[in-house]
Amino acid sequence: MSSTPLVAFVIPTIGRKSLATALASLVDQTDPDWMALVVFDGVYPDKSVRVDDPRVVYVRTRKKGTFGQNHGNAGRVRNVALENHKLQGVWIGFLDDDDILLPEYVSNLRREASEHDPDVIITRMHIGDRIIPAPGMKDFQKNDVGISFAAKSHVFKRTGYRFIQADSEDFQILDSFRSNGLEILISNYVGYQVSPSQPDVKEPFSLGVCKPSTITFPVLILCLCSFLTALLIYLLASRLQRKSIITHPSSTTKNHQLDLSDHR
Repeated sequence: MSSTPLVAFVIPTIGRKSLATALASLVDQTDPDWMALVVFDGVYPDKSVRVDDPRVVYVRTRKKGTFGQNHGNAGRVRNVALENHKLQGVWIGFLDDDDILLPEYVSNLRREASEHDPDVIITRMHIGDRIIPAPGMKDFQKNDVGISFAAKSHVFKRTGYRFIQADSEDFQILDSFRSNGLEILISNYVGYQVSPSQPDVKEPFSLGVCKPSTITFPVLILCLCSFLTALLIYLLASRLQRKSIITHPSSTTKNHQLDLSDHR
């Protein structure tokens, strides 16, 4: 493991209790080559939501976000971290204080960075009953991408990319990367889970391999039900069609019968 961690995570927080769970998901990574910079937004660090790990650095800033608003504010706090010299990593990743990373996030990042060498990697995220970007998608669009990406550190340190205040701040910065020709890879892996209040996903999976998981089973059941319904409708329609043919002979047959009667 080099002196500079593979990935440095930026975690903006207002001191919610869920921060402890978010940090625990970092400690549980199978690849330990990471660090995290936690930025307390206008609140004093609460020891009850911290973890005692030398890889985690805590800082405090004057209030940047706006109380009572859920969107467009965390980006300001992330920008504070991006300008902090303590943030050191080959890659810069992001984690919100009420979300978690799945255990293979860092190891999958290492694997795909080595195989493809892109500028940005978007790890797919589990949000509610959806995966975004959706399985099979090789590009991203607004409302179908989130903060579950990592970029090489030079993308921020040399080019000056920063988050802007917007409801879709995650999409906006990624779209800016795309517009300026950065190479963006959408990962084959789901590695980010929005809100631990959602059903927990213990094992990440590769979309290419399609390993069964708690995410894929509902989709498989829905597809099976749809197939069986379509098959039943087809069989019923075929049966009704055959019955109609038997009950109502064609006009040609009727005319032929009338012709035979006339000859008699």
